[in-house]
Amino acid sequence: MADGKTHERLTIKTLPLAVFLGGIAACGGHDVALFALPIGHAMGIIIGPDLDLRTRTRAERHLQRIALLTWPLLVMSNLYAIVFGSRRWPFVHRGISHWPVVGTLTRWLWFGGPVALLLVVTGNATALASAWPALFWAFTGNCLSDLVHIIADAV
Repeated sequence: MADGKTHERLTIKTLPLAVFLGGIAACGGHDVALFALPIGHAMGIIIGPDLDLRTRTRAERHLQRIALLTWPLLVMSNLYAIVFGSRRWPFVHRGISHWPVVGTLTRWLWFGGPVALLLVVTGNATALASAWPALFWAFTGNCLSDLVHIIADAV
């Protein structure tokens, strides 16, 4: 079972793989993947599977240093820990948050859902629609990061 520092290092060390996969997707006609996939992968440092822990993760401690800019993310991650870290299956640590794709989707819906809802309510749904390809590839990169995290926990 790896600690936060190890997860962070593994995410950074596998970033070239995300760039490579983004390049392959870009060669296939998905130009936005070249940047979105590695960015999504790097986001795994901040919104990784361990957000269900009730204690502060290493990334959250880093974000506290610039809390004036990141307080919405910190508030949402605390609420995520309360809801998804409830110690009842499937919300125990290494429960649903550590499921490939499903755990990533729960965090994306948790953090991105309010933003998407705000865009729709304010009549900016076209902005959401135009960002869809980038969001898809960033989500894919984040899934890759989570998979590295889950494998590191299993080893």
